[in-house]
Amino acid sequence: MNLVDSLDLNLKVIVCKHAIEQPKCMVSVYHGEENQFDCLCEEEHTKGDVTWIHAAHLTKLFPHISSLPEIPVGSMAYYHASSEDWEIATLI
Repeated sequence: MNLVDSLDLNLKVIVCKHAIEQPKCMVSVYHGEENQFDCLCEEEHTKGDVTWIHAAHLTKLFPHISSLPEIPVGSMAYYHASSEDWEIATLI
C-alpha cells in the first residue's frame, strides 16, 4: 500500500509554498508523531513558507507522491528525480 492510499483524505498536511508553486521541487516527506506529515522542498523554511492542504489533494499537486510507500513514524522519505525512486530514512 502506498502512503496516499493509507491516509485519511481529510488529514491536514503541511506543504511548503515553494512546492505548491513548483510541484516537482517537493522532494521530502516527513512523518511525525500524531499523523503529522510535512511535504517540503530542499530550501530553508520559515513559518510563512508553509501552509496546510488536505491529503486528498496530494496526488493532484504532486503526482510523484503516488509511488511513495508508507513511511514509519519518525522517518523521512527523499525523492530522487533521476531514478524516480523514494528513499526512506529513519530519523528518530
